[in-house]
Amino acid sequence: REVYVYSQPKARISDFFVKALLDSTYKNGILSMDIDLKNHNSTANQINLSYEVVDDKGIVILESSKMAQVQPNGNELVQFNGTIPNVKQWTAETPNLYTLIITSKNDKGEIAEVTSNRIGFRLIEIKNGLLLVNGKRVLFKGVNMHEFDPVNGQVVDEALMIKDIQLMKENNINAMRTCHYPQPERWYELCDKYGLYLVAEANIESHGIGYDLPKGGTLANNPDWLYAHLSRTQNNVEMNKNHASVI
Repeated sequence: REVYVYSQPKARISDFFVKALLDSTYKNGILSMDIDLKNHNSTANQINLSYEVVDDKGIVILESSKMAQVQPNGNELVQFNGTIPNVKQWTAETPNLYTLIITSKNDKGEIAEVTSNRIGFRLIEIKNGLLLVNGKRVLFKGVNMHEFDPVNGQVVDEALMIKDIQLMKENNINAMRTCHYPQPERWYELCDKYGLYLVAEANIESHGIGYDLPKGGTLANNPDWLYAHLSRTQNNVEMNKNHASVI
């Protein structure tokens, strides 16, 4: 997997969680977003935080801003909510995406940081035992997939990822399970873009090692496995929480 290093200001955006859903009519987009700010300075920092949602034509269709005061060596949660009428829905057949741009400015009005994410508006429900996407029943025609290249082994490039998605769609496959570990980050972005429903597994495939629990038992009864299971599952959620394809 590729590794990169990047720099952020000392008063920075540490995380964000975007919930891009639909209302009960399945027509209007409901956006709610939590943005976590972290101040590594020994003095308080004032941050002007703003966001824009941009459509595929480059038009800003939703935007807002707020001023936040972050205490010395402290954290601050900033929340936004908005509605987009007649939003273009995301499904595996219609993978409509919008670009979310988040910008922070310092107390002088200078841009300190900009980050972005591709988001898709969809509502996932289970009613009467049926899986519904945007109010419509969906039948999973899925496959398990390992990270594998026929020439390079476990070194998979983007071209092969796109070829795999193309082959799946040509064979009416609409869903994929990342058995039994996360895929490269680019895979989830491509599934957002081209439209595949994902069952995103964490790297906890460890049966056969002997951690079977007693009847009625929990992981708390087997503390040797508790941290490994929780940390890998939590990290998997954090990695994939903003992907439209992970349903």
